[in-house]
Amino acid sequence: MDFIVLIILTATLGAGAPFVFLYYRYRKIYFIEVLLGLALLFLTIVVQPIIQLVPIIVYSGKEQALQALGVLLPLYLALVSGFFQEGVKTLASKTEFVNNGFWLGYGFGFGEVLLVVLTQALYSSSITNYPLPTLIAPGYERLLVTVYHMFSANTLYIAIKMRKKSLDIVVVYLLLSTIHTLMNFIAIEYTLIQGTMFAIEEMYRLYALLTVFVAFTILFRIVYSGVFVRRSI
Repeated sequence: MDFIVLIILTATLGAGAPFVFLYYRYRKIYFIEVLLGLALLFLTIVVQPIIQLVPIIVYSGKEQALQALGVLLPLYLALVSGFFQEGVKTLASKTEFVNNGFWLGYGFGFGEVLLVVLTQALYSSSITNYPLPTLIAPGYERLLVTVYHMFSANTLYIAIKMRKKSLDIVVVYLLLSTIHTLMNFIAIEYTLIQGTMFAIEEMYRLYALLTVFVAFTILFRIVYSGVFVRRSI
């Protein structure tokens, strides 16, 4: 029964809560942007791992040399994911199909939630007697990530469609990619150190750090866009 609660909480927090926020804000669903966000996620799943495998291929059969990379390997993995994912969102925002950055980011985050929920359904059926914070944690983590994708995509959209200054676009892209990289690097490092199951206190520390980065992204978007001056963006 606990794994059913886990799935419901993950889906509700990670996808349901952001959807309610966006629907309340715009009173409509931007289906094209959501579908495009899902397509970007599919592209990411296909291409990103290939780039991330480069050092592993280069050091194939040289386990000691690979281990000697130390923190550089997880940093490389985080850099690829951060800059690649913000890159595809930037390119998508330049197309005529995107008229709302929030919904584009939501589509990307929604797709990730679906993958997490599918994984939970396949591998978490044995979960029993877990404390509530542990059951809530994946949903909260997905909420943070979905909200991040929403606000990062919307900020990129504003830079591209509203400001239309090349320097703005480059600066916003670099800043958001750096934030994304740091978030992923922290998560990778915690996983390598703690394993897939964190102690409760370590889990709190991880999510507290991720919350700070997401809060900064939201604040940057608000300041950059002029405190939600235009509802259309």
